[in-house]
Amino acid sequence: MPNYFISLNGEVSGPYPVEYLKALQSQGTIDNQTPICPEGAPAWVTYGALFSTPVEVAPQLYQRKKNVDTSISATIWTGIGTIFMIISLPLIATPCFRKYGEPSTVILSLFPAILGYLFIAYWAHVVGDRTICRYIGGIFCLVVSGLCFFSTSKLSGFGHLGIVFLIFSILFAIPIIRLFIKKTQKK
Repeated sequence: MPNYFISLNGEVSGPYPVEYLKALQSQGTIDNQTPICPEGAPAWVTYGALFSTPVEVAPQLYQRKKNVDTSISATIWTGIGTIFMIISLPLIATPCFRKYGEPSTVILSLFPAILGYLFIAYWAHVVGDRTICRYIGGIFCLVVSGLCFFSTSKLSGFGHLGIVFLIFSILFAIPIIRLFIKKTQKK
């Protein structure tokens, strides 16, 4: 458990263990409005906010603010990733609609898409919101699944590949569906 600094009458002292703070509070030296700061945390909070509420408040003190301009960063990373994914679609579609197209070439054509998805995933990790990954990944897998299902190639294997990508698109959609259900249940 971390140690805490306290601010009494404009003077900062500490760091002290939790037990000491609780003893000070029981003696009446500090109250719920006394500012305290966990060691290494960037923000001060009141004693009451930290110790009279559930423990989930404490981890929020340690979250660092992101020094990322999300609008520019999102545009760049998502744009680069989407371009790579769009470039891979004709590479994937070509063997699907050739007379003797090979399903294995579809798998090789996925490498630019995977690279693009990694760009998008990186941005999502930095910002802390992976929703865009789920949308783009799900839509991409759905498109590839459709390409494989409607393949005009005489060789088999495209139907199986289509099923695999359909399953991937469903897996991408599950967290989005759960979020939608939670939001509708709250109303």
